Amino acid sequence: MDLLEDMVRKAGLFPAFTDIRYMLFSKSAFTEALKSAAKRRRDIILVGLDEMFFARAVLRERRLPFDIALEADPFFSESNLAHLRKVKADVKAGRNISVHDILFFH
Repeated sequence: MDLLEDMVRKAGLFPAFTDIRYMLFSKSAFTEALKSAAKRRRDIILVGLDEMFFARAVLRERRLPFDIALEADPFFSESNLAHLRKVKADVKAGRNISVHDILFFH
């Protein structure tokens, strides 16, 4: 906490800088007081050994060191896109259109 307080004091020597972030690095661990301060304040960034190794891997490999697998959105599935194309063609041709009353909800 003393280091953070010292950084805040020194940053105060530069009043022209208003958007200030405090980034602290640790090879072992951060104190509970520092972790608590980082949770309360958005201007404190704590970087531990895991984050440093992650950043090193990203920079060295120039990619994320793991693969991301996302499920395909069913809206963009080929069967749904084919259905949407058919509905669009039907609307343009005036086919399969039915008129409905407008419902108003209050």
